[in-house]
Amino acid sequence: MPSYTMQSTLLPKGICLKIEKYCREFVRGDKPNKKIWHTVHWDDFKLPKHMGGWGFRNLYSFNKVMIMKLNWGLIHNPDALWRSRNEFVHNHKAAHVTAIVHSVLQLVRDSSRCLHVPSHDSPSKSVIQVGWTPPPEGWLKANSDGSVRMGGSRSACGGALCDQLGRWVSGFQQNLGQTAFGEKDLISKLHESILGHILSFLPTVEAICTSVLSRRWIHVWTSITSVEFDDALLFSGKKMQQEQFVNFVNRVLLHLANSTIQSFSLCLTRYHYDASQVSAWISFILERRVQKLQIQYADKVLISSHSLFSCSSLVDLVLQTRCTLSVPISASLPNLQKLSISGIRLVSDSSTYSKDIVLSFPVLKVFEARGCEWSTIQNISIQAPLLERQKDNMKKLGFQAHKLLRQIHEVERLKLLFYKVLMHAKDIFTHLPAFGRLTYLQLNEVTGEALLHLLHNSPILNTLVLLNGVSDLNKDILTSASVPHCFQSSLKVFQFKGFNVHEHELYLAKFVMANAAILERMTISTAFWLRYVDIDMEKVKEQIFSLPKCSRFCEIEFSNDSVS
Repeated sequence: MPSYTMQSTLLPKGICLKIEKYCREFVRGDKPNKKIWHTVHWDDFKLPKHMGGWGFRNLYSFNKVMIMKLNWGLIHNPDALWRSRNEFVHNHKAAHVTAIVHSVLQLVRDSSRCLHVPSHDSPSKSVIQVGWTPPPEGWLKANSDGSVRMGGSRSACGGALCDQLGRWVSGFQQNLGQTAFGEKDLISKLHESILGHILSFLPTVEAICTSVLSRRWIHVWTSITSVEFDDALLFSGKKMQQEQFVNFVNRVLLHLANSTIQSFSLCLTRYHYDASQVSAWISFILERRVQKLQIQYADKVLISSHSLFSCSSLVDLVLQTRCTLSVPISASLPNLQKLSISGIRLVSDSSTYSKDIVLSFPVLKVFEARGCEWSTIQNISIQAPLLERQKDNMKKLGFQAHKLLRQIHEVERLKLLFYKVLMHAKDIFTHLPAFGRLTYLQLNEVTGEALLHLLHNSPILNTLVLLNGVSDLNKDILTSASVPHCFQSSLKVFQFKGFNVHEHELYLAKFVMANAAILERMTISTAFWLRYVDIDMEKVKEQIFSLPKCSRFCEIEFSNDSVS
């Protein structure tokens, strides 16, 4: 490293970088024809040793420091040049005076370069990088800008709404007329429909709080299209009392009487409310031509069947509550794509037997019913052609899953989480090879027959996890079935998540406890919908605890953690 030269001469930056490159290649072991993958950045090598680096210098900066050190010496020892002259004149030592003068001039030039003194005739310029950052998924970003013609004071503004993929959703432009620069609030000049759409992505409480911004914003929140009420959320850092929450909901709905509400969510988990009050809220929303409706309430509530089945705008309907719903002889929801009901008791409008009840959902794709009671005299026929095609696709997926399982029979841990596939494609687990190394198995919504197939093919299984229950499990099948080998030699942990308290699930628990010889722990987590029905869980626990156990060391645990 040319340390002496760098103390007196400012080297070009390219030479300094070249020297650093040679040092870098020597330390890392790089060769001209072979590059090595570097796990540590070179800047980390330049850190001081007490900070974890190696203490390598930035040579260009080091060169400038050494040059400035000479300047510092001249400032604090101004007689140094005069002594050099005397040494040359009287003792004939050191360099010639001309050489000294040239060295001083070169030092001044190098010092100026070190200090980056700008030229007076070329002002410095700064470059600002401008980029667009997408919003989070499910959000829209509003970008606005404006311009003013300074001579005539004419101004205009414009903006655009884009989603997380940068796709244009909506936009606006407006001539603001004569104005002085800085006077106009561009956001407030947006149309109320655009402002309401933006506020719809905020929690309803926060959207309402924008009414205090100015007179312009007092009624802007009434243009929102999405409303969410949750009595467990905080307001001003505190939870609302029941009376405060009821008054809040009533006042908000009163202001939205003339609005179109696309999405409505009502989550009541903190208090018990008057059933008629909750029913009035739901009926009010159904009259607003809502598209997405979600009701979650553990207590009983009354829902108007006429309002519900006449709301043709519904696209997504989720009812998790205890209520009795009168089903008309014929009803159609032409736009409904998702239907999820829990704890609902369905009865017929007609007290006498006539023809079957027909529910037409021409575009329904997802249908879930848990803990529901179908108390109708007539048969219920659900016409959902797209849902049937979805089941056909599940069979095709089941065939692909069967091929995959045959290829990974040496696996040690296996999770099969195909949604609904394990229930509808019944031939997945037939003619499978033995999983001789499988110790952990997790299944989602499987049939009893498929479960027994897998258990017989897993001789050293240690842990079995079932999600969302078991279907089509006959008591006679369990009675006549041979005990899987893993029950007698290896199964120690059994987790049953999404336990629905169905009779066949109790049979399965009994079968496991009666035959698993070395079982150490069985954990049962009840399904979420059980909170909406009248089932004595203490009695269920006593029934399970009283079942005979083959293993003397088995511990049984109950959990309220639901799996949906």
